[in-house]
Amino acid sequence: MTPPVPLGADPDAPVALTFVIPVRHPDNASNWSALKANLGQTLASIAGQQHPSWRAVIAAQEGADLPPLPPGVHAVRVHFPPNRHYAPEGQSRADFHDAVRLDKGRRVLAALLAAGPTTHIMVTDDDDLVSNRLAATVTATPADHAIRFDEGHVWSPGSRILYTHPDFSSLCGTSSVVPLAALGLPPSQEAASTDYIKSMLGSHIAVKAALKDQGVTTTALPYPGAVYRVGHANAHSRSRNMLRTYLLNKGVLSNPPRALENLRRLRFYGDGERREFGLP
Repeated sequence: MTPPVPLGADPDAPVALTFVIPVRHPDNASNWSALKANLGQTLASIAGQQHPSWRAVIAAQEGADLPPLPPGVHAVRVHFPPNRHYAPEGQSRADFHDAVRLDKGRRVLAALLAAGPTTHIMVTDDDDLVSNRLAATVTATPADHAIRFDEGHVWSPGSRILYTHPDFSSLCGTSSVVPLAALGLPPSQEAASTDYIKSMLGSHIAVKAALKDQGVTTTALPYPGAVYRVGHANAHSRSRNMLRTYLLNKGVLSNPPRALENLRRLRFYGDGERREFGLP
């Protein structure tokens, strides 16, 4: 592992890639100890980058208990209230998603405003894992280009099996690298509109559409870029166990071609994936 560029080492020299990790309010976590453990694995995964031109900034609630921060990772403390609409029950799907995007987007903005100069940013969910090749890839990418993760792995804790998803950027929020200049970052939280926060910073789907509208060149990452952790208590999407989602359910098993295709995308992981993504 190559040491990262420390925050503030040279304020005039941007790093290639800043990982931005928005951490929810403790009141919105069903099990903070588990969230903290998952976040620790996420940070270790980020810190395994093979190229030094990276930083990571966490936006976490003031007073929230965090795991030890590896070199190159910095925490920004925020004072946002808990998301009172975090649970989908009792509200429309649109209202639920709006509330989640606003809460996430505010935290992403807080991290970006404190991040220092960078050419690209990658919003990373607090329970996912990333490839250790990303900083090197971004360093070789033009500053005005975005990167899309066409493939990524889906994984459930306790399993040694990965499912390689063929449309990862539509599934998982940890799935794209964006040129900072394309975001039109405002100078403060107060200067940012609610619509901007929700669409450009709180939704990985909406920002893809915005980049396309701007004519930003987006290239596909030539390898699986991240691991989407599913089927655990704090999962953002309330996702199911990976095997139940992609194989062990009636809808898949009753469709033999689909079952065979999904089975083809399943494989055991080993030391190579442990080194690349920080899988346990």
